[in-house]
Amino acid sequence: MVMVPKRVCALMYYNALQNVLTYRKGITLSGRIASGHTEPTFTTLVNLAEAATPSGPSNIHQDGMYYASGHCQNCTNVSKNAINLNNSTQPFIWALGAKYAYPDTSSKSGPLKVHDMYGYFSVDMLQIMGGESVPALGTTMENAVGDGVVRYLDFGNNGHGAIMAFTFVFIFPLGVVVFRLFEMIRLHIIFQTIGTVLAILGAILGIIISTMYHRSMDFLSPHQLIGLVVVSGIIVQWIGGMMHHRYFVRYQRPWMKGIPINIHKMALGFTLIAAGLVNAAIGWDFALIHKVNYVYIPVAGGMILLAAAALILKPVIQRRYNRSSGGSGGKKHPLIGPPQPIEGFGDRYSTMRSAIPLGKLASLDPALYDAEAMKPRNML
Repeated sequence: MVMVPKRVCALMYYNALQNVLTYRKGITLSGRIASGHTEPTFTTLVNLAEAATPSGPSNIHQDGMYYASGHCQNCTNVSKNAINLNNSTQPFIWALGAKYAYPDTSSKSGPLKVHDMYGYFSVDMLQIMGGESVPALGTTMENAVGDGVVRYLDFGNNGHGAIMAFTFVFIFPLGVVVFRLFEMIRLHIIFQTIGTVLAILGAILGIIISTMYHRSMDFLSPHQLIGLVVVSGIIVQWIGGMMHHRYFVRYQRPWMKGIPINIHKMALGFTLIAAGLVNAAIGWDFALIHKVNYVYIPVAGGMILLAAAALILKPVIQRRYNRSSGGSGGKKHPLIGPPQPIEGFGDRYSTMRSAIPLGKLASLDPALYDAEAMKPRNML
């Protein structure tokens, strides 16, 4: 087993307080311990406290910058990677959180989102030690050397949110519209299959990133519970839909007397889509990027209204569609109509059909019911 060394972290973020005169938010200083690629954990072992500066801004967010000053007791003995006070090139790491994704709380254990960028720098500990008070804060680096900036792409959070939103806002509703409006069964199956695959992929990403944050490690948050139920329902629904389709193609009657497919059409399908749409909005807030909802909610609402309007105006749209495709007697779209035999099964019900064209039936003479019955030939 490889032991990941613990590292001491000094965090700063908005607190819930705001100066009523200057409208400037204060800052929360939080001492934490980090190990591996997970959210740092608040601990009282890192005794990080604020300290006022003799002049200039202190512990406040001003002009787009954080100003924080303080002191830490016992920070050199918390982890194995102790700070060497006699090191002229003591290494440090800095990281900056994503824009608009901050805890905004006075709690020292406020939830975090993974950093947006990070970098390395070294400090001459011999030069910064001592002094009777905390020095004034500035915007230039002294007694330290920076070592570049590294951008970090949060593919897990961003990918999970984008995949799930795209699936429930566009893919699944389009699958409903093409079936309800145009009876395009094959295209409906294609849309629902793509949506199911994307939902499973999004769920896998969600499970992976859940192990990175304290608020999601136990998988008991409303967003996670709803998500697991919705994705499970989608998988069950897809399996049931495919079984019904294959059964109908083979036997020309609904599977299990049509009970599962009727539940899907009348309740389950719409319920899963609605729950997925609502859960996506909950998820943006859960990921500390609630401002995404300012865009997501209008887009999702607009898509729902368009789909509802299309279904309400179904008779008008169908008449126009039939007229453009040759009228009621014209050739229908290849994706419209009853399910066709699946390759490998053959046309199992063709033997039940009469070989006589239906138009010829009226010209055949009816049977003579009073005629003498034909005797069977003698068997040897």
